Amino acid sequence: MKCKAFDKILKDFNFHPHKVKNWLNDNRMSLLEKKIIEGHMLVRNNQNLEVINLITNLPKSEHEFVNAHKNLLLGIAHNNLTHFEEAQLFLKDAIYALQNLELNYYLFIAYFNQFMVFANINSLNEMRKTLALMEQTPREIRLLEIRLLRCQFMYAEKSGDIKGAKKLAHKISFLKPDMVESDLIAQLVSEFIFYIKTDEHENAREVLIQMKQHRKFNLSENYNFMKTLLDNLMKNTPVYAYEADFQAIPMLYHQLKVIQAFEAHDISVAKTYWNLLQEKFPNIYLDDFQYAGNKSLFSKCLDKYTSSSEADLKTPFANEGSLSDKLVAILKQSPVPLSKNYLYEILWGEEPVDKDDLGRLASQVKRIRAKYGIDIQSRKGTYFIVQKKAG
Repeated sequence: MKCKAFDKILKDFNFHPHKVKNWLNDNRMSLLEKKIIEGHMLVRNNQNLEVINLITNLPKSEHEFVNAHKNLLLGIAHNNLTHFEEAQLFLKDAIYALQNLELNYYLFIAYFNQFMVFANINSLNEMRKTLALMEQTPREIRLLEIRLLRCQFMYAEKSGDIKGAKKLAHKISFLKPDMVESDLIAQLVSEFIFYIKTDEHENAREVLIQMKQHRKFNLSENYNFMKTLLDNLMKNTPVYAYEADFQAIPMLYHQLKVIQAFEAHDISVAKTYWNLLQEKFPNIYLDDFQYAGNKSLFSKCLDKYTSSSEADLKTPFANEGSLSDKLVAILKQSPVPLSKNYLYEILWGEEPVDKDDLGRLASQVKRIRAKYGIDIQSRKGTYFIVQKKAG
């Protein structure tokens, strides 16, 4: 086939990503081909916005094979950024071209990524149809067989076939030593979601520990989100959520802020971030904090706080009074320690930027201790008031 160097590098990429710099110097490839290879490395490093900026406006190739890969890569990047409609459009174009070219290896990969989009939007019917296409497509190497099993596991999990999902997870466990890192991490994420759904929280924690061994994933938005909410669910650990850490996936940040606000009994802030979620996914985030999505880590944490009546959820301070008065009211009404960043944001209306900002908060706390004799304590980035026991 034409574009032989490009074809070979694409097939080698999963197994030898460290060779990318050498591949990019291969003069047999066009600029677009090199940018697509570079884009795959960016995806691997969770830099999906950079991928879109890198290749979206590049001119088409004279080879449909290359154009199909451009669309495939854009579909993957958009899916990772939760741009699901855009992802579907790019993947549909890629699949159409690869079907016409009769390239089963890449067609299977395109189906695999289309399946992931449908899994993300919980479209069971489309997942089932795409899975059938994957099962009908010849699979040339072990990597594709493993990916088929992974998709079968995800479909079983999402369709409620717990017994079938556990059998597939057991089968996949023996194949993990043969997985490339990206597939292994993705499988661990799927298993984490499964254990959350089946209320096996300790197993979910064990999976999270396995994820931590992979440095790049340990630094990702998904890992921070899962660890934060699992700790909150199991140990009531206060939620920390910093917008700068979730710029690529703001939906996760907004979910964390909803839980953080409920944790502080601040219904107004919870509504602000719920509305942002509702704007993008109105069929999932319904009015009055009704969540219509699948059982998940977020839904469990949400249930923990919304199980009480809405009358118990109130803005923790009045608009009147000094900063000290507001801070005391917040801390007295909160049943859990509150993060310093959250308190600063509530008092000054913006997230803290540096240590000087948190110093302003510390000064307020010091002033309250001295003036009112209130025992405000600090622990692990939080403030709380020690409640005196009656009697």
